[in-house]
This record gives sequence, structure tokens and C-alpha cells, in this order.
Amino acid sequence: MSDHNALDQSAEFQRRRAAWSRLALGSGGVFVVGVLFITMLPGVVGWLAHVLIWVGLAGMLTSPLIANYRCPRCDRIPRGEEIVAFDPAVCRHCRARLK
Repeated sequence: MSDHNALDQSAEFQRRRAAWSRLALGSGGVFVVGVLFITMLPGVVGWLAHVLIWVGLAGMLTSPLIANYRCPRCDRIPRGEEIVAFDPAVCRHCRARLK
């Protein structure tokens, strides 16, 4: 594979990783706001807090799918030993350079 192709794949993966990070952090923020509402203002905005918690949790869990967090070459999710690798240098499946 040419260096240009490897750089394109690396740049595409970094773009996907950045999108995933933004989605996960935003969803995490929504989740935290919901938890703060429940702990600091119980009963006042209880229904809203529950909605925020569930929306934040759903966003965090689906963010890798929404952001297409996959290797650009083999289209598989980069994994570490047991879990999703957050910023791998290479894909474990196809050995594509991701950084």
C-alpha cells in the first residue's frame, strides 16, 4: 500500500475518532446533568432528569455506531484485548496504520 493511501486511511480514522469523542462527551454531559438534577433538585425536575439520564446513556452507548468508529480499510471496530480500543496506532485485524 502506498504511503498516500495509508495517510488517507489514518486521516479518515482520526476524523471518525474525533466525531466519536464529541458524541460520547456530549452524551456524557447530558447524563451528568440528569444525575445532578436528581441529586440536587429531587422531585422538582424528576421526569426531566430521568429523560436526560436515559438520553445520555443511549447516546454514549450508540456513539461508536453513529460516528462510524471503524477501520477505514477493513470496516471493523478496532479492539484492544477485550474492549474497543480508543486510539489505536494500528488496526488489529488488518494492520492498517490509524495514527
